[in-house]
Amino acid sequence: MIAVDDATPTLGAAPACRVLGLSRASLYRGRRPAAVARLRPAPPRALDPIERQRVTATIGLNGISLARTSDGEPHMRVRRE
Repeated sequence: MIAVDDATPTLGAAPACRVLGLSRASLYRGRRPAAVARLRPAPPRALDPIERQRVTATIGLNGISLARTSDGEPHMRVRRE
């Protein structure tokens, strides 16, 4: 990427990328500043931590983690102490 940046002023972006075998999209994507990760706000109807703990205790999810696999199937795993 540095070599393309060095060659761009004299050759131009397209020829420099072609010679070095780099996609122009990769060049421009690398120049863009990194996106800042933002925290998502909690939904207005979200349970507070105490209510959430009470609900999970009521339905018996203590010690069980729920997740989805890469193909979207639900998966339960029991945590062993």
